[in-house]
Amino acid sequence: MSDIVDRCRKNLCVKNTGCNTNPFCSCADLEDAADTITQLRAKLAAAESRPAVPEWIPVWERMPEELKYTHALITLDNGDNQWVVADRYDGYSKSWENHYDPSGKVCVTHWMPLPAAPQGGGE
Repeated sequence: MSDIVDRCRKNLCVKNTGCNTNPFCSCADLEDAADTITQLRAKLAAAESRPAVPEWIPVWERMPEELKYTHALITLDNGDNQWVVADRYDGYSKSWENHYDPSGKVCVTHWMPLPAAPQGGGE
């Protein structure tokens, strides 16, 4: 960030007495602005490095990759009760491995990819 401050000093400031075009601007203001930009860039980089939060995907939009475990949202047909389980979809039989209900009273309505496993030791 010092390159920005140096360029601003060279172009705008005269011996730390203020900017040529704005008497209310000082080189200290430019340094403060440069520090703020540096902090905001660091916050942006940290936010961009966070993993994306997965969202629920309705089964009528698309199904998950076959036989890969996902979160599955199970719903009763009256919509009163819902719960989340880990399950996987079998594309061959067109059913969820652990939650198949031929009566249609219990069904998977949404799914979400499982998060990545935690990294690091189990100390």
